[in-house]
Amino acid sequence: MSRIGRLGVAVGLSVLINLATLIGVVALRVHQNPPAAPPPHREAPQILRQAPKHAPKPKPQPRRARPKAAAPAPIPALALPAMVATPDWAPPEAEAGGVIHTDGAEGLSAGAKRLIMTESMVDVPPAPMETPPPRYPLEAQRQGVTGAVKARLLVDVDGAVRQVTILSCDPPGVFDAAASEALSRWRFRPGAFQGQAVPVWVRKTIRFTLD
Repeated sequence: MSRIGRLGVAVGLSVLINLATLIGVVALRVHQNPPAAPPPHREAPQILRQAPKHAPKPKPQPRRARPKAAAPAPIPALALPAMVATPDWAPPEAEAGGVIHTDGAEGLSAGAKRLIMTESMVDVPPAPMETPPPRYPLEAQRQGVTGAVKARLLVDVDGAVRQVTILSCDPPGVFDAAASEALSRWRFRPGAFQGQAVPVWVRKTIRFTLD
């Protein structure tokens, strides 16, 4: 073999040796440091959306009742004293035996049939306007008998006397009838309480004298 041939063989062997060495080094490094495994594929987190709840059905609104016509304002009642009780049309008991006039409380006007007051309860007591005198009993006049009669009168809102109750008569049984008849014809200016006329019990005394 010529010198050139030997030289070419030597170069080829040298190249092969170097290439084999390079391949060995690369293989050793790969073995010592294996390539990092690709990161595991992670699926993107799924956002669970809660299904919207069904909105509650609106409750039916109650129908509004039509406003009723306003009732007329009541007439203000009298501020009566606490001592006034339920009206009692029976006259107070007489202090002494006497005669009750026949014109009873049933003759009271409709507006007065609510309450009977006394002179001490009202703002303005009844005042006599017409006071016809009583007839003097003839027998008492002949005998010269004098006396006095105390009576209780029920004066209505129009000033008329609706009831007469004899409380006392001196002397007894002499002048009571004449006094009752005269008092029933008396006329009064009615009593008033808080600006309103009211029926009132009043006391009066009639004296029988001979001039």
